[in-house]
Amino acid sequence: MKKRADGRWVKSKTVNKKRIFFYSDEPTEKKAQRDIEKQMLLYVQAEAEGKPFSAAADEWSRSAFRNLTNNSLKAYKP
Repeated sequence: MKKRADGRWVKSKTVNKKRIFFYSDEPTEKKAQRDIEKQMLLYVQAEAEGKPFSAAADEWSRSAFRNLTNNSLKAYKP
């Protein structure tokens, strides 16, 4: 764990081959460590549960609809 110039504490962790950074505004290193460990636990649990279908569908529609023609959009959006 490292203290940044702006006073926050930072720690990184690799999850599913992605580097994730966790930050804490706690004044002491010990409190910041506990705060960051809680954040890491919540993040790993959320990753294991996955996204709800509605969030995945919205993400897909934003990326897929960019490449569709207007006539296709008229048919797909309803």
